[in-house]
Amino acid sequence: MGRQSSQTSAGEVIPLFMVEGELLRDEKGRILPGQKSLNPNGRPKGSVSIISKIRQIFEDNPEYFQEYVEEMLKDPSLRKAIMEQLDGKPRESIDHTTGGKPLYLPAELLQKNNLDQDDDKS
Repeated sequence: MGRQSSQTSAGEVIPLFMVEGELLRDEKGRILPGQKSLNPNGRPKGSVSIISKIRQIFEDNPEYFQEYVEEMLKDPSLRKAIMEQLDGKPRESIDHTTGGKPLYLPAELLQKNNLDQDDDKS
């Protein structure tokens, strides 16, 4: 595997990785812009997604859907999954407080934002 680098307009150097005859990728494995397509012909004509296929089966055979739902409702965890699929997951919140205790930040962050550890912005 060969290693090259490229420079952005901001002067940042980005390492590039390539294998002879293959696509250029960055350090995270992403294909770099301007490379040939991995799927030049696109999705084959007439192909159907699994979701479309399942939807079609249920539309053509409503009794299958009824049986499916009845089976799902027997299991409490599956019941929850059905409700989340129908209504979406309930909103969850995360408590970002420290229970009234001070939150100390790294010195670099304070300097970068011109803050003092003792500043009280409330």
